[in-house]
Amino acid sequence: FGQVEVELVDECCPPGVNVTYVDQVLTFDNPDNFGYTEWTFTVPSDTWVSYSLSWLSEYYDAGVFDWQGGGIVFGVMEYEWLAKSRPDTWSGSFFLPQGTYNVKFSECEGSIDFNYEPGPQGSCCVNSGCTSTEESACEDLGGTWIENGSCDDCEPVADDCPSDADGDGIPDACDADQVAQSNGHWYAGIVGQTTWTGARLAAEELGGHLATLTTVEENNFVYENVASEPSLWNFYSEQTGGHGPAIGGIRQDPSDPASAFTWVTGEPWSWTNWSPSSPSSVDSQGNIESYLHFYAESVPPQEYPVANEWNDIRNNPSLVPLSGFIVEWPSQESQPHPLAIRWGAAPGEDCNENGIIDACENIPDDCGDEDNECRSDIDGDGSVGFIDVLIILTEWGACP
Repeated sequence: FGQVEVELVDECCPPGVNVTYVDQVLTFDNPDNFGYTEWTFTVPSDTWVSYSLSWLSEYYDAGVFDWQGGGIVFGVMEYEWLAKSRPDTWSGSFFLPQGTYNVKFSECEGSIDFNYEPGPQGSCCVNSGCTSTEESACEDLGGTWIENGSCDDCEPVADDCPSDADGDGIPDACDADQVAQSNGHWYAGIVGQTTWTGARLAAEELGGHLATLTTVEENNFVYENVASEPSLWNFYSEQTGGHGPAIGGIRQDPSDPASAFTWVTGEPWSWTNWSPSSPSSVDSQGNIESYLHFYAESVPPQEYPVANEWNDIRNNPSLVPLSGFIVEWPSQESQPHPLAIRWGAAPGEDCNENGIIDACENIPDDCGDEDNECRSDIDGDGSVGFIDVLIILTEWGACP
């Protein structure tokens, strides 16, 4: 696919980094267990990358990666590290689209193989989720691998305890009241230090968009099931609060602090959930704050977020870095991302008004309207005639 160009942009802290780049394999190590290295990778065409890294620091609050300019693709490395509870060593592979990437490796060393040729790809069915991966990686996940398969090959695993948010004995997926509030969309929290604009680009690269939370029900669902994940938050203090993941609100003119907010999808900006001190429009240094994220007004020491409110933020990661973002995908049957969870199901009819979606009772959900324009054709022969009348007379009387 062509020679990948690798350039060391910056490094921190003596005695410096030992670097080799041979046959498109970059190896770097830092004799000092502290500091960072910053690199630029120019990839001329789509490829697969494998990596093997070692974590050096004893400080668990240290950043691992910072990526800018080329999306958030390299963030899969940090996500795997966090998902595996921050091991001393970890490895994996991921697909790398053509492009130029600026990546910072903080307090780690290892190798990156840009000439990696993965084995056969297939679908990896894990519970009711699915991802495309190699067989060995699927085994690590405890899933079932199907060579050259697709996620359509994965059969959802039955849930012995389906959720019932209102406790009425009707599972949420079949509860007409719950489905009426939901939209069938998918949501996922993606971990990684980024800017708001970088998060927006990354969400679009994943086939979705930054989450647009237009109702209190949607906001609560996303916060409780996705955005409250601790690794998506940066915590400061009880006085200054905690900064949560990016969501899809932006000023119509980001350069104007008086400009109104809007959603990235163009949906109506009506319901809001600002924290008591938000929006502030500008910070104490006069920087314009034009982008939306979850925010906890105050954070008790050693505890995770206690609020699902919003705040406006500037687009500068060196001042207030975001630790992740929320992606939203429209309603579809297949899971768009291994981390995605669905809010309810696609809306359905409750023609008999018993509180249960008709499809769950194997009842046609057209309520007998558009698709049944000739209700008197009882025998279904395409016309109303003597046989139809005879059927009615034969069944005449009280219903059992």
